[in-house]
Amino acid sequence: MPLYAVTCVDKPGMADVRASIRQTHLDYLAAHADIVVLGGVTFGADDAKDGSVWIINLPNLEAAETFVAAEPFVKAGVFQSVRLRRMNKGQWNPPAADGADSI
Repeated sequence: MPLYAVTCVDKPGMADVRASIRQTHLDYLAAHADIVVLGGVTFGADDAKDGSVWIINLPNLEAAETFVAAEPFVKAGVFQSVRLRRMNKGQWNPPAADGADSI
């Protein structure tokens, strides 16, 4: 199956919305643990949350689009942009993430 990279940029002023539905977002990702390879929040230069990145493993673009459209942050309009791109696995080194921050 192909991998898809999803990169999302927050709309300005959406921090409260993001925080209010964070658990719903985490529950959605947990419910799809079988396809979410990696996911995490991104931070700007000021260390404020400014987006999200997910790597998902789905059979086709339509399935990836369906996953993204149903994601709670997307549904709530948190993002000013969402980019979905098919990708190759390329380098794969999960142990390199050992000790990385997780919030």
